[in-house]
Amino acid sequence: MSQKKRLVSSQKLVGMQVIDVKGIMVGSVRDVGVDLTDKRLVLYVTTKAKTELEIPWESIQSIEDVVLL
Repeated sequence: MSQKKRLVSSQKLVGMQVIDVKGIMVGSVRDVGVDLTDKRLVLYVTTKAKTELEIPWESIQSIEDVVLL
């Protein structure tokens, strides 16, 4: 039996909180980008300290109400 596709729009991701495996808030999603060199998606995250992070899609464990790393 095939799994149902789960799609998330970039508009839904922007503004979502990003939580690490310890349950600590890393920051919030500022944008979604495409790495054309490595052909992968990345999340641009603004941290609580107002710095910018690039989170590769492979690092995401789950997306529901928050992005879980």
